[in-house]
Amino acid sequence: MEIEKIIGEDEGVDDESSDDIDDSVYDRAVELEFTLLPIARPVANTYSFNELETNKLAELFNATSFFKESAPTAVVSHIETEQQLGPVMSKLFEAQFHRVIQMSKSITTFNSINESDKITLIKGSALDMFNMRTVPYYSRTNQTWTIILLTAIVLFNPDRPNLEHKEFVKLQQNTYMYLLQRYLAVRYQSQTESTLKFLKLLNCLKDLKVLSENLRLSMENKDPDHVPPLMKEILNINEKKSDNTYDGCMGATVTTNNIIVF
Repeated sequence: MEIEKIIGEDEGVDDESSDDIDDSVYDRAVELEFTLLPIARPVANTYSFNELETNKLAELFNATSFFKESAPTAVVSHIETEQQLGPVMSKLFEAQFHRVIQMSKSITTFNSINESDKITLIKGSALDMFNMRTVPYYSRTNQTWTIILLTAIVLFNPDRPNLEHKEFVKLQQNTYMYLLQRYLAVRYQSQTESTLKFLKLLNCLKDLKVLSENLRLSMENKDPDHVPPLMKEILNINEKKSDNTYDGCMGATVTTNNIIVF
């Protein structure tokens, strides 16, 4: 996946790949540039963080600490069939989902959102975060902040369906996109290089969306009896009726019993 390449880069930026950036990414970057953000741009030094930026980054760093995994305590048996893989992937996904909840609850602005929007954002971002966090390689020394900020950008996605406070969510996403811009500017000490890197990362999020949708469709096509209850709710996989039709709430925001945010 392209995001692996972008996150894994330690040195400069390949200018030849800039033509691959989708036009909508440029539009989003321009929109962000003219959005009023609650974090003022530093005046004295463009390539250092101000106090407000530092505090926001520190909160996010502490929140994403829930994604740190401890060393395995048991030997995992060799998987040879899809039937053996299914239960293992389900457990990994559910464990990741609970980390998403813990992480989200540690972000101040997320806690100010109503319950319905919280559930919508968590359910909508679960697959994206699962895929993003399974990137086989990235440098924990050099790319940790990149993936942390992308995590917040994915969480606060104003395009999730049925959000009641879309503009507030959009403001939060813009804030973390701005912080990603600032981080890249501080890291690369070059406005040109950091801007291109930022655009390429946003472009990767479009690929992430496609990957997550493909995974959702794959799970949807499986026998519902083989999909754990929590995963059914996250992915909006409904049980088939006896007449082989789906109930009328397909695609709607589901009030859940298993997903508890508070």
